[in-house]
Amino acid sequence: MEGDEPGSPVVSDDEADSDLEKVDFEAVGDEIDGLIEEDDSSSDEEKNTIGDVPIRWYDGYDHIGYNREGKQIIRGKRKSPLEEILDPKAWRRVYDEKNDEELVLTDKELDVVARIRAGQYTGGTTDGDEEIVPWTSNKIEIHPLPEPTEPKRRFTPSKHEAAKVVKIVRAIRAGLIVKPAKAEKYGNLYSFDVWEEKEDDGEKSKSEQARDLMRIHAPKEPLPGHAESYNPPEEYLPTEQERKEWEEAEPGDRKTNFLPTKYDSLRKVPAYPTFIRERFERCLDLYTAVRVRKEKLRINPEDLIPKLPSPEELKPFPNYVSCSATCKSPVLSISMHPAGQFLAAACDDGFVRFFEVPVLKCIAEWQLHEEAIVNVDWCPKPNVLVFAACAGHSVIIGNACSKGLGTEANAIDSRTLLAGDGMLEKGSQGSDGDWTEEEDKRIEIKVKRRARNVSWHHTGDYLASVARDTTGSSVVIHRLSNRQSQVPFKKSGATAQVVAFHPSRPFIFIASKQHIRVFNLQKQVLVKKLLPGARWISSLSVHPSGDHLLVATYDMKLCWFDLDLSNMPYKILRNHDEAIREARFHPKLPLFADCSDDGTVFVSHGMVYNDLLQNALIVPLKRIDKKSAEVRQKKAEKVLQQTLVSK
Repeated sequence: MEGDEPGSPVVSDDEADSDLEKVDFEAVGDEIDGLIEEDDSSSDEEKNTIGDVPIRWYDGYDHIGYNREGKQIIRGKRKSPLEEILDPKAWRRVYDEKNDEELVLTDKELDVVARIRAGQYTGGTTDGDEEIVPWTSNKIEIHPLPEPTEPKRRFTPSKHEAAKVVKIVRAIRAGLIVKPAKAEKYGNLYSFDVWEEKEDDGEKSKSEQARDLMRIHAPKEPLPGHAESYNPPEEYLPTEQERKEWEEAEPGDRKTNFLPTKYDSLRKVPAYPTFIRERFERCLDLYTAVRVRKEKLRINPEDLIPKLPSPEELKPFPNYVSCSATCKSPVLSISMHPAGQFLAAACDDGFVRFFEVPVLKCIAEWQLHEEAIVNVDWCPKPNVLVFAACAGHSVIIGNACSKGLGTEANAIDSRTLLAGDGMLEKGSQGSDGDWTEEEDKRIEIKVKRRARNVSWHHTGDYLASVARDTTGSSVVIHRLSNRQSQVPFKKSGATAQVVAFHPSRPFIFIASKQHIRVFNLQKQVLVKKLLPGARWISSLSVHPSGDHLLVATYDMKLCWFDLDLSNMPYKILRNHDEAIREARFHPKLPLFADCSDDGTVFVSHGMVYNDLLQNALIVPLKRIDKKSAEVRQKKAEKVLQQTLVSK
């Protein structure tokens, strides 16, 4: 065997073994221990471990960093410039700012610095002017250069290395060399299984406790059912039509990703063709699962439903149709007298028919116009029997006492209301309407556009009419006392649909198709603009308190507005399947009702409190339709007939 150095004598294997036996392993071990202690002593020196950060970050502290043990390196006292000038060896010293120490340069290091400043090589043996000898490139060779034979020592273990290895192995077995604990603690910090169920091994660090708190268990796969069995029941097997529909459908539209198949025995079941794909999708689901823990709200669903009082506690309210009446022509509008005794119906043949409410019997009829009466409304004063109606280009104010309704006191009060300041025989000219009177019976006001709606002021002296035409202003206000009509809004804006007065303030509500504007007639300013969010408004009704508004729309919505709360609806009710034509508040009781084209009337409870901090209470009470009314009427007739037969 050749030696480690070139030219060493060749020795046999027996001689090598005898030489290995002569090695003093204890001396070699002492040498290794000395080297280890030297390394440990060198590692105990205070060296700054702050890394590559600017030292100016520690200007405000009395230390400049931390050593390997985590202790602070206290900032040392620097020499003054005068002391450095007086020191003869100051030019040899270099200040290490990071470790806060002065280093003294040796002669060799000064020689290297001088050579670098002179632009020379740092090594003194190399001048850089030697001639380069082209050992292999000066001649053109035909064959490649021969490779020298590899020496045997490269394939044979070294003796002194074997001795060191033996010594290290003995030290490890004796426990003198211990594996660093840092590698065990932080080696696999970021390579762990998120879904792994770890056992509690005692105390944990704060980071491990935080990971345990935020750990999310893997979502479980659904358990197989009867359809996934190799021998499913007959009802789970698909028919030919179902099999064809499953094959033609897109993979995302299929209810299941397999077709149930029946086999006689388990050994006849073939390999599952989509096994690898399903495993991949499962791994993909686990990979893309949201690792965010969300706290579930432990709320009982019944607690979210507002607790409404029972309808039995809110009586009285209408429960059924007690009586009905028919007219000779279609009825376009009805109005109940404030006293609750008479009902006026506007008919298509130009008649206004009056019914007595307890028995709903037609006691009088009055032909006011040749065209259809589209709207009728009683005067809000309960002691007078005066009504207003719209037909064509006319707004007609009639005295129902002339048809025999009411008492003598009602007739006197009605005539006083119609008389005003003075009666005009030929009509009033120069206003936005032509007034014509007929004794104490009626007053006809000719307007420029076809009227569609009329509404009274709570004093009974004013009324407003709405025209059908979209050009110009469509709202006209009439005053009975001085027989004048005026258009308060000269500018042509959105077409007005319905108009209503405030019961106590000088406000007027004008509803267009999609908005409701509230004007102050006294100050002549816009107070508020309400946004019901509807396509077409059909009617509106003001609560007797004046702070709430009920708006019906043709798109099947009933909006309740709290004027002190917001310009958006407080509640939106959808009780009908077709357009809502009319909605009204009860003048005394906390009730309101709305009727629709589907032939139903919905009665609801609407309580408004004096406390401004408490919102209105809305409770649906009763749905009255035509079919239930007919059934109830037939039952009543049957009971009456049986009673008469028994008597």
